[in-house]
Amino acid sequence: MGTIIKTVGIVLSAVNFSDSDKILTVLTPNLGKISVMAKGVRKRRKENLGCTDLGVISNFVLFKGTKMYHLNESSIIESFYNIRLDYDKLVICTDILKEANKYTEGIENISEIYNIFKLTTYAIYGLLENNYRYKNGVTVNEYDEIKEKLKEEKDEIIYITFMIKLLNIIGFKLNLETLDIKEKGLDNVSGNYDISSNVNGLIYIKSENIYVSINIYKILKYIVNSDIEKVFKYKTNKENIEKLKKFKEIYLENHIF
Repeated sequence: MGTIIKTVGIVLSAVNFSDSDKILTVLTPNLGKISVMAKGVRKRRKENLGCTDLGVISNFVLFKGTKMYHLNESSIIESFYNIRLDYDKLVICTDILKEANKYTEGIENISEIYNIFKLTTYAIYGLLENNYRYKNGVTVNEYDEIKEKLKEEKDEIIYITFMIKLLNIIGFKLNLETLDIKEKGLDNVSGNYDISSNVNGLIYIKSENIYVSINIYKILKYIVNSDIEKVFKYKTNKENIEKLKKFKEIYLENHIF
């Protein structure tokens, strides 16, 4: 006899199966990553259809079968509909879901799973909330250009931060304690989170065999040490975003490829 289980989950992937079914990959905080058969959801006006879309967070009532879970009931918590209206945001959202799917493969530690679930949902909520209102003193056309630039930069920050934090969660922890500071008078840099200030000098991160600027070091320190609820809250500039992007690529190469 199967078991009925209630959980919350985010859809990482969805594959059409037969003419009316879908097979979902769902990340949950308590069951881990699971496969869910959603029977009949592709039929017109089927009530559970919205909960099977990519990235949607829902409450699920599941029947545990021998090989996979089966969808019984569902209710949407957040559809992230507005992200689907913004192509650039949708691309980043899809990338975040793909990475969450990839790096949860084989993970059974429930604490790691919970943190990855939490990180993924906070990242996508960050994309959803990343909007800028009109400010006095700027014309509408000028502000539209500024708004788009700021949105793009913030969305990039969210993705880069997500990847660095994700690797730390799954065990590839960034060692920012064993350092070689290449500039005198910077002894207190490890305790300084004023990441908006410009400070000259380089720090050698031995675990990654890479030199980074003081500003990048401080951002990395913030990402590694911050709670997930706060990790996406920092601000920086385009130059630092490009440097963080390069660091993220090296970090991935060192530990994954």
